[in-house]
Amino acid sequence: MKMLLFDGGAESRFRIWQGCVAPLICGFLLSLSQGSALAQTAVELDTSDFKGIELDLDQSPLMPIFTEDADVFYRATFAGDSENRVGAALSEHSLQGLNADGIFAAEYRVRVDRKAQDPAGSRNVAVNFYEADGVIGAADISNPAVRDPQRTYPEFSYNSASGTGVDVSLSVGAELRETINRGASHIGATVQSTFPQGTSQILSSAPPIIEVTEYYEDPFDALPLFSGSTGLVYRGHANETVTQGESVVVGDDIARFRVFLRGDNSIDVLIDETGMPGNFYAVTVESDDGSLLQIGDSFQARRSPFQPPGFAGFDFSAKGRGLNELMAEFTVNDIAYDGLGGVERLDISFSQNAYISANDTTPFGTPKAFGRLRINATAVPEPATFAGLAVILVTASIPRRRRKRTSPI
Repeated sequence: MKMLLFDGGAESRFRIWQGCVAPLICGFLLSLSQGSALAQTAVELDTSDFKGIELDLDQSPLMPIFTEDADVFYRATFAGDSENRVGAALSEHSLQGLNADGIFAAEYRVRVDRKAQDPAGSRNVAVNFYEADGVIGAADISNPAVRDPQRTYPEFSYNSASGTGVDVSLSVGAELRETINRGASHIGATVQSTFPQGTSQILSSAPPIIEVTEYYEDPFDALPLFSGSTGLVYRGHANETVTQGESVVVGDDIARFRVFLRGDNSIDVLIDETGMPGNFYAVTVESDDGSLLQIGDSFQARRSPFQPPGFAGFDFSAKGRGLNELMAEFTVNDIAYDGLGGVERLDISFSQNAYISANDTTPFGTPKAFGRLRINATAVPEPATFAGLAVILVTASIPRRRRKRTSPI
């Protein structure tokens, strides 16, 4: 085993066990506004359908009444009255043409107005999201939610004594990604109100808007720019475990990079920032068959060193955060060996997310981390040149095989 050392300063202490970094503190960040590629223009999703639905609770079976003309969506009468109606406003929005991995921020917005209410007081408005087909039907009033059962949405309140309604705004990037990954063509949204028994109210809703406020057709274009020859850049979706959604650059001007070529031909890169003991990063890559990595290799991977047969090994951890089980894809853009048992040059691009089995109850399409690691490699190309890599990552359903090597060249 040979180690390459790129020392940015004094040594820092760190601990690793089984590929996981021990809990440490956070440190140097580079904000998106300082160094990332520009996102495409914000995308407002097309609204395919928008309706109010009323249900007469005294009917059996329940027969929904669509109320498209006045956008009135919620009615309730006093207990004991002849009518007892409830309802909701539903909208469905097209997801056509969106790459789920490239959505980094999205917002749902709607204005809900009070038309009538008795007695006066505080009322709550709640929103739910569901998989949709673009046409609102009776079944959509109870369509299962697109969300982890453990994740709840806030309710929005107004008081009729001081306000006429409420403006609702929710971050929905995760909902859009999950809906696309589940294969639905549209995402639906339901606006409802909660109210005490024995009260009455009529609310109306303007057509809701869903806007993707930060979108990259190629998610690697979201990486912060870095012009040095040795460095790590990464970014993740909101709520992604390792990156925490941060946009980060670590170069050899502020950190020490150590590269190990192991006896099993795996490569470990350990990075610790000078004077920042908690800012420690680790990347491990290995092929699917134990041979040396070569330029152009592209693999599907599981967590190293516990990957099952047929998968390459990979692990990326940052600032004390790692994944016990993961799915990853990486491409070797450049690599060279020094002939003495070491790595002379390395350039890899990767994505990583928590492992989700086909029968798991949590949503598919968990948030992803994207990154690029370079050791003695040329500068990052302009963002547009990442398009080919995105195609590789999306279409590589079978790990790539290539000529096996047993010694460095």
